[in-house]
Amino acid sequence: MQLFKGEVGEYNLVSGVPFAFGRSSLLFEASTAERATVALKVFRSAPSGDDSAQFFAEVRAHRALEHPNILPILDFGWTPNDEPDHGPFLVLPLCRNGNLRQRMKARDFFPARVVAPLLLPIASALDHAHENGVIHGDVKPENILFGTTETDPFLADFGVAKYFPVRERVSTVIPGEPSGAGSSAYMSPEQIEDGIQSPRSDIYSLAVVAFELLTGSLPFDVRVTTYRQMEAKIAGRLLDPMSLNSRLAKNTCNALMQALSTDRRKRPSSCIAFVQSLTAIDSGVLPPPSPAHLFVSYCHKDERWLRKIETVLKPLVRDSRISVWSDRKIEAGSNWRSEIQLALTSARIAVLLVSHDFLASDFIAENELPPLLAAAKESGVKIMWIAVSSSLYKSSPLSVYQAVNNPEKPLDCLSPSALNKELVRIAESIMLQAGAAR
Repeated sequence: MQLFKGEVGEYNLVSGVPFAFGRSSLLFEASTAERATVALKVFRSAPSGDDSAQFFAEVRAHRALEHPNILPILDFGWTPNDEPDHGPFLVLPLCRNGNLRQRMKARDFFPARVVAPLLLPIASALDHAHENGVIHGDVKPENILFGTTETDPFLADFGVAKYFPVRERVSTVIPGEPSGAGSSAYMSPEQIEDGIQSPRSDIYSLAVVAFELLTGSLPFDVRVTTYRQMEAKIAGRLLDPMSLNSRLAKNTCNALMQALSTDRRKRPSSCIAFVQSLTAIDSGVLPPPSPAHLFVSYCHKDERWLRKIETVLKPLVRDSRISVWSDRKIEAGSNWRSEIQLALTSARIAVLLVSHDFLASDFIAENELPPLLAAAKESGVKIMWIAVSSSLYKSSPLSVYQAVNNPEKPLDCLSPSALNKELVRIAESIMLQAGAAR
């Protein structure tokens, strides 16, 4: 019996026949030393080049996510030496109730009152991942699994698909039946066109899943070639959900089309906000207002102050009163200039953490301050700068803006108790401005 050795334990295959398969992986049933049953996901090949280290780094990041609707990775490792054609493997809980694709095959479409509760746990899982800096990148029905019952969905396969040459497409082995749509059907326009992954791209993918559940169809003509399908998606030429399911409420259709916008900025601010909007007006409850977007500019030498500000603002983020963007959200390999410009375009408040290092930064002076000040003048973006240390701010363009705190008593000169009080006061000032900007 073949033995797989992971970082935590050892696993024996129950049989050499996979119970499910994908174009880049096989799923086997395996047993642990304690005779517990698990699923072993064995990839057909290894990530190319230097991607192996990054792949395992993302696996470890996924393992750190703790959410009841994120399928945990119990262990991982490389396949045995006598299987040279295979790559790494993941050890997962065995979900005996299949995936969402199988449930979708049983009927043409689902009513919104069923879809919203079904997708809400998945939306919560995605938002939790986004808050912890993890992008899924491959949301689709095949990656929504059901555990011991059909009411406990799990989201699987965080961030792994991009490391393999063929996009993941897992489905139960049923001879003669067609498998589900490929991952490209659920990818956002910016993923297809520019390779950009972000929380908003996950929202788009979740919206495609919702569209398919509510109408029984993908939001574009599947009778044409894949190239034409992707071309229509990038151009925003999508099908009208009402034409596919006349029973849909107008607000549900509007919610779908907003989340499927080619402009990322127009999509909902969170996955939960999107799912709630599918039935919000139907139930007599208006959807919550969108959060005010904060753009935080800081010098990397002052990152500790960014973390303190993010911590004190976390309750406002959790309540969807604000969203906070800083360059720490720029993914490796992304076009940083376009990412900054996109964040600036949607910002309503610019929070600047000012120190002598901040004012000395050529990058900030050339790439962040000019568009920020222009946005303040032309679009009404509120400039809120915080003195984190003493600086020559009077000789900078910021001299015409009132600081949030007293520049003569910057944050780094305060005692711990005084600092905590000042951070709370700063958060309250931001909260007031955010309320006015929503």
